[in-house]
Amino acid sequence: MSKFSQFILNCKGWKIIGEVPTAPKMVVCFAPHTSNWDFVWGKLAASAIGFKMSFLIKEEWVKIWGIGWWLKKQGAVPVCRSRNTSMTDRMAAEFNQRESLNLVISPEGTRKPTTEWKKGFYYIAKKAGVPILPLVLDYGKKEIIIKPLMYPTNNEEQDIIAFKSLFIGSTGKYPKKFLTGLE
Repeated sequence: MSKFSQFILNCKGWKIIGEVPTAPKMVVCFAPHTSNWDFVWGKLAASAIGFKMSFLIKEEWVKIWGIGWWLKKQGAVPVCRSRNTSMTDRMAAEFNQRESLNLVISPEGTRKPTTEWKKGFYYIAKKAGVPILPLVLDYGKKEIIIKPLMYPTNNEEQDIIAFKSLFIGSTGKYPKKFLTGLE
């Protein structure tokens, strides 16, 4: 599948820049997220470089006959949003139960324009004791850029600003929908 995925990316003019670190567990922050196409390009890139990624999905999706098994095979981690438990605690526990996990999260939390990014990716990484891998999907340059790992510190505000700054200048599929709040 990796050669086929690379072939599709090449045909569409996409390049993958950077190397995936060898850490067995990480939170992968994938931005800009302005379109459902982001998932397609992200999965193709992951397949092309042999990077197994997991992603959060509403529990109802994996219960759909005929598609649920496929979603799980693609790395879906079902989430029951009606539970009264902390999502970050549940995901940190998921990291602790597995030998390896690359959990992809969109920090914007939506495809709509917002400068207030969700910090769940940060809290999950911090609670699980795993690094964050920033992954930039730049439609303007047709590049998927793998940035160096970041490790949460005890200065959340500074960490979030440093993290957001890695995405400045990136163009989403719908450019007006991507904001960092640092422009």
